[in-house]
Amino acid sequence: MKKTLLFLLFLISNFIFSIQRSNAQSIGIWNDPSTGDLLIGDASTSIDFLRMDFNGYLGIGSIYPAGILDVQGGGIRDSLFIFSNDLNTIYDSTIVFTSYGALGIGMNNPIYPIDANGTGSYTIFAQNSNATGTASYGTATGSSGNGIYGVSSGTSGKGVYGYAIAGTGSTYGVHGRVNSASGFAGYFEGGKNYFQGNVGIGTTSPQNSLHVVGSGGAFTGLSDGVHIGMDAGGSAHIELVKNAGFSYIDFLNDNINDYDARFILIANGDFRLRGTTTKFVIEDGNVGIGAGGPSDKLHVVGDIRIGTGTLGCVKDADGTVIAGTCSSDRRLKVSIEPFSNSLNKLVQLQPVYFLWRSDKYPERHFGTSQSFGLIAQDVEKLFPDMVTEDEDGFKAVRYNKLQFYFLQAIKEQQQIIDSLEQRMIALEKENAGLKFKNSDMEKTKTEVEQLKANIKRIEEILELKSEK
Repeated sequence: MKKTLLFLLFLISNFIFSIQRSNAQSIGIWNDPSTGDLLIGDASTSIDFLRMDFNGYLGIGSIYPAGILDVQGGGIRDSLFIFSNDLNTIYDSTIVFTSYGALGIGMNNPIYPIDANGTGSYTIFAQNSNATGTASYGTATGSSGNGIYGVSSGTSGKGVYGYAIAGTGSTYGVHGRVNSASGFAGYFEGGKNYFQGNVGIGTTSPQNSLHVVGSGGAFTGLSDGVHIGMDAGGSAHIELVKNAGFSYIDFLNDNINDYDARFILIANGDFRLRGTTTKFVIEDGNVGIGAGGPSDKLHVVGDIRIGTGTLGCVKDADGTVIAGTCSSDRRLKVSIEPFSNSLNKLVQLQPVYFLWRSDKYPERHFGTSQSFGLIAQDVEKLFPDMVTEDEDGFKAVRYNKLQFYFLQAIKEQQQIIDSLEQRMIALEKENAGLKFKNSDMEKTKTEVEQLKANIKRIEEILELKSEK
């Protein structure tokens, strides 16, 4: 410590004597008669510049030095400089301890309590080897203060750089904390932000590139959600929110509606996609297009357009055609067999009107209006291949096959018509022959009547002759 003080005295004496040379002052060394302190100062005015008391405390501009080195003054020239090159040029300083409480590193006029300016890799480098220690810690008590503030003018510089070198444990490269609800634990403006590894918001154990957790471990509203785009009150943004029982993603183009499109994930795994009115829904395994609560696996409110150009086919699960323009090329088929006769069976089917038992089977979403069709049990007796059973044992009719039975029945009916037409032709021919025979008989009958008339006349003539 004494060596340090002697070195400081040497630096200070050089500083003092440099002033003496420049200002032509008379420098003296004496003892304070009242305290015994060693004084160095202006001999002509007995004003000391430097004082060392009986404790070994050195004071510069201080009557009662409070520590090993106590420097006091009112301006930059009353500060303590440690020079890097020319001792006579204060603007070439490396470290400045100002009399107004600022520490400058690499600058001569520090403004802040610690004000550093460097040209190397690091302006300020702090290291702490304690297991829970902090290398650099800054606290701001002002309402708009910054705990740590760094500025870099280099093209690849870093304003603030934190590096926790431990290979294990929950270490922090940079740790920011605020108590104010409107404060920022970290504030980044301008340019880009890069995060290597997973980023957690509301969680210290992020499992994904971005992992967001709301209060209580779950989103409870928009305040716990994710907002992408402009301000919440503006336009063109995306919101990821979780409410009780469901999560949703909102897409908004303007601030007129709550959302322009919403993707909703229900608690049971179902989801909905809707605009300002419901457009697309998957609920309980059913898909609804234009329907808020789909009643079947596919429930469409509106017209349906399928296929490409003039081609479009609807099939059942085993590939059998239900409707549309479908592949039917002979080259694609094997085991081709014609339908058996169906006319006599078809005429036994009885179409009926009926009402569904929707109150007893609400899960089937039957309508309440009068419907029409066939009874599966009646169809099964005549066409068993047209009837199937669902997983609950209820029978269903394959109405798409009925049209082909009708086609087969029309063929049979046409054969009957053709046969009847042939019979009519034969009967007409037979009737024509009968008409010809009847004409001959009439002619013969006429000739006989003529003969009778002639005979009668002859008889009359004979009778007249006999009378004569």
